[in-house]
Amino acid sequence: MPLPLIKMPFNLPSKGSSSTSPRGSATSLSANTLPAGPVTPADVLKFKKATPDFLVPFTASPPVQFLEFSIKDKASGRVFFETKRPGSHSDYVPLKDMDVPPGVDPNLFRSVHYDFGHDFLDCREVGTTLVFAVGAKPITNFRMIERHYVGDTLIKSFDFTFGFCIPNSVNTWESIYEVPALDKKLKKEMLANPHATKADSFYFVDGVLVMHNKASFEFSSPPSGK
Repeated sequence: MPLPLIKMPFNLPSKGSSSTSPRGSATSLSANTLPAGPVTPADVLKFKKATPDFLVPFTASPPVQFLEFSIKDKASGRVFFETKRPGSHSDYVPLKDMDVPPGVDPNLFRSVHYDFGHDFLDCREVGTTLVFAVGAKPITNFRMIERHYVGDTLIKSFDFTFGFCIPNSVNTWESIYEVPALDKKLKKEMLANPHATKADSFYFVDGVLVMHNKASFEFSSPPSGK
């Protein structure tokens, strides 16, 4: 049943931090040695490569629903990616209630593959805008930890906190990513190996993992003559 939603009249910038891991650094907690109990923010901050599977069941009922998302270069304003759910913000269907066709992996609905083009790697800062809806209960300490890898090597970690969200609201979350300095060898590896660049996005509410999304990236060159 659609929820009555309140459109927030302002954008709240995220507060966060980032860190870069040098290539070849020692691992603390492998993605293949996941904790036996509930996964905490401290756990995911130790992951040194992408998890082999999702850490939240597809059938879970997340407290928020993503409605719009865009990625752009902060310096030029060039938009690399944008998507918006069709219909009104109150017409969304939770993942667990989606009618998944037979033979289709439901995890495709929480996985995305981006092709930003080769010049994306020259950006210094990337801005994202996420519009999301909150259900009937308020949300406190909404936190996203995003881990970026090339192969099995962590190259960047981002940690953002949105804060408090009122019930039945639509909110806009703006984040700024500082793109790590990439040496020529690493950049060449990323260009030559589509899907080798990956990211895990973990979403927590009051320290409890409520959502887990995955992404892969390629940075293709334009066709010859263009």
